Amino acid sequence: MIHTTTLRKGGAGPDRTQFAGSVPTPAETSLLVSGPAHETLVDEWLKQPGKALPFGGRDRLVEALNAEEVVDDVAIAYWHRKVAAELTPETLEAQDAARVTEAVELLEQVGRKDLGDTVARVTSSVLQVSIASADGTSTASENDPRVQAGTVFDRVVRADGTVFERVRDGFEPYYPGAVRFQADRPLTEADVERFAQLAGYAHKSVLHSPTDLPEPELDSPFSMVFTNTSRLKETNVQTYIDTMNAYLNEGSPMRESAGNTRLIDPMENPPSFELYYAD
Repeated sequence: MIHTTTLRKGGAGPDRTQFAGSVPTPAETSLLVSGPAHETLVDEWLKQPGKALPFGGRDRLVEALNAEEVVDDVAIAYWHRKVAAELTPETLEAQDAARVTEAVELLEQVGRKDLGDTVARVTSSVLQVSIASADGTSTASENDPRVQAGTVFDRVVRADGTVFERVRDGFEPYYPGAVRFQADRPLTEADVERFAQLAGYAHKSVLHSPTDLPEPELDSPFSMVFTNTSRLKETNVQTYIDTMNAYLNEGSPMRESAGNTRLIDPMENPPSFELYYAD
């Protein structure tokens, strides 16, 4: 049976000429003049299999129908499709972010700014991961226990929203602002020091940078981040990776002028690594 509600507002809605026989006859029409009554029709509609909407969808549907002169199954079906299409993942993420902001402000008002800052930081990271993984690429936050345990992901998202992309076919850096090395084993303090020395040497020998690499920042027991790597690009990234592997295993090149010695010795237990980059 076709339900109909007559409302006071007019507005754009479905083109009924495309719905042959969909305009209700007097016998099929139940006139409902109050808002709660047509909200009941919406609730009944949403209970049907496959008609549920994400959070906020019901209110959007009711709001849209408020602008209709006649609210019947045709109008509900039309606006249901429109609302469902509007509630994309990006829209829902924006709504979630707004609700988090409200919660953080409330926590600050009751004197729990510390807790509010934690909530904001964690949820921001989760939101960035959701956005970055929208194309199905394996993605995780740097604080994800799996990342901290050494699992390799195609994308790693930092708490500040920076997205590190793993170098792979179709994904090469173009003058990135930072790189991230993720080893296949935990790195000791001595490992990090030697790795950083060899990375700095490769930075000069392969990328011909006039400046030194800064000290690395550790973001897991397996990985470290270097900034100021803007000379890295598609045409030299593989050479850089190959050179780093050679340096880790053999140390810096032999110096004939210094009695065939190396400036930097190799690592005792050279790790394999994945290279990431961020704009």
